[in-house]
Amino acid sequence: MDKDFDYIEFVEQQLTRLRQMTKLQDGSGQITPGRLNYCISNYQEVAWGLISEYQRLKKDYEVEERKFNMWWSKIFMISSDQLNADRAKSKYASRAEIEANAKITNEKDYMEKAEILNDLKEQVDFVMELIKQWKAYKDLIINLSYNTRAELKALHVEDWANNEAVKAEDDKKKRRIKKNDSKDI
Repeated sequence: MDKDFDYIEFVEQQLTRLRQMTKLQDGSGQITPGRLNYCISNYQEVAWGLISEYQRLKKDYEVEERKFNMWWSKIFMISSDQLNADRAKSKYASRAEIEANAKITNEKDYMEKAEILNDLKEQVDFVMELIKQWKAYKDLIINLSYNTRAELKALHVEDWANNEAVKAEDDKKKRRIKKNDSKDI
């Protein structure tokens, strides 16, 4: 993990990308059928991206967690050996005492490794929260899609469009018939 990694910057970049792909309103503040279709068409691509990012971050976190646990086990054992070297078995140091000694003795390393682990955990949690919100967004665009269909149906836009198309096709047929009839004469 990069020590110069800025979690806040990471969050802002992810949110900016999502805002661009999910903006439902056009320039005039209206939700148009075209804009709605754009958002619907991008939904799955973003979902796959979020799932992929979640899996990548989760793997990074698990790798760092395993490294941290191995390092911590070694440090714990060294601390235990140091504290218990001159003690009788009945007076061995408690687990809490050993942990405290290990953290104090290795404070700098412990803080660095714990911070890396914490940063990765926050990233995993953030992307999981985005996935949850993305699922809620799906419901929103589905409802908006149903509403748009209902509005268009109420306005008879579909019927009008179909009628105009039928009329245009009929006009073409009529012109072809007239043209063919005039050739026969």
